[in-house]
Amino acid sequence: RRFSSAEERLSIAIKRIWAEFIRQGSLGSNPYGYGFSWRKYSMEEDNYIILRTQTTLQPDRLKPDLDVMGRYRISLWNELLPQIRNISASKTPTVKNGVKGMHLTTDQPYRSAMYTLIGFVVILLILLIVCVILLKRRAKERERDLF
Repeated sequence: RRFSSAEERLSIAIKRIWAEFIRQGSLGSNPYGYGFSWRKYSMEEDNYIILRTQTTLQPDRLKPDLDVMGRYRISLWNELLPQIRNISASKTPTVKNGVKGMHLTTDQPYRSAMYTLIGFVVILLILLIVCVILLKRRAKERERDLF
């Protein structure tokens, strides 16, 4: 589905925020007028911003006492994702392909695709050589017909 006009404005605002963060490393005010103050997040202050599809580019701030669900969502980033990262770093299982003895490793995950592309390139080269040979024969025949 296509974005509504409000969603399009929100998308542009988020792109501007990211671009400004990449350029300057912060989201403070800038010469273009769409910056805003951003305080570092801490558990005591619970600072975060909610971006909405409204006509203004200024995001809303909620008080931590009023937004219990927001605290739960932030715990995803602060608690759950680091735990998942630690679990995945400690366990690196070997993924096996259905064929006996074939292991899918990080250095050869697209081996079959590579062989398919190489075969396709070889077929195209053969067709190119055949076309060049046929064009040369036709050119020789035309040359004979002229004299």
